[in-house]
Amino acid sequence: MKSIKLKSIDKKIYLIFSVLTITAVLITSYFFVALMNRYWPFQDGGYIHSIKSKENLKKHSYWANKIKNGGYVLHIRHGQREKWDTVTAYDAHEIVNNINARESSFYKATCLTERGIEDSKLIGIVFEHAKIPIGKIISSPSCRSRETAEYAFKKIDKFDTSILHATAVDPDEWDIMANRYKNLLIQNQIQGKNLIISGHGNTIDKYYKRILSNKNLPPAREISNILEAGFYVLKVEDGKIYYKHKFTSLREFAVHVYSLKDF
Repeated sequence: MKSIKLKSIDKKIYLIFSVLTITAVLITSYFFVALMNRYWPFQDGGYIHSIKSKENLKKHSYWANKIKNGGYVLHIRHGQREKWDTVTAYDAHEIVNNINARESSFYKATCLTERGIEDSKLIGIVFEHAKIPIGKIISSPSCRSRETAEYAFKKIDKFDTSILHATAVDPDEWDIMANRYKNLLIQNQIQGKNLIISGHGNTIDKYYKRILSNKNLPPAREISNILEAGFYVLKVEDGKIYYKHKFTSLREFAVHVYSLKDF
């Protein structure tokens, strides 16, 4: 009789454990899907979304004012380009063979679109309105990065292939390029000015652990997915580079630069 009772208890424990496990898996799966698709409780206008939005607005406002003092690296992702999946090959072809891509038959692959040109002009306009102190301007040699710097700031002081997006670089060279990019930032500081990097979002995405100090470094998902014309705020201190903030889009910066309440 005792043996039968023990088996009965074991079955109940197993059943309870199975139900709890399945429930936990279902809840976890739902929250992952909800987060990705902004279902409850992550929906637009929901409680969690409103808290996060307020936090982001405060951070954007703080850093929009902070960079007015100079002393930072502003790594800007180039303006809009057409989405050709062969762009990495065209980038390499353009750079290695010193081709003026804008005058080539493949200019749509690597250069700015009409909107990209206008957005790049707007970067310069917004920065000027905000009185952002600008030091050196260093660009990736890709057509879209060059054009972004030229339309936004009317000059380029230097080109460097270490700024090029990592997907165009042989992974065996990532350590070399990341180290060169890091030295580029360290060696081109001007006191009271912001160093402008006209480049690609993917450079920071792929190299961030090679470039940035681990101190207060957020997860990769918070660093990645910057939009065209958005930018990162980095800080060079004692030979180390610290991640400070990300304006995912130019809009996130511009709304804290222009005050419309009096109009």
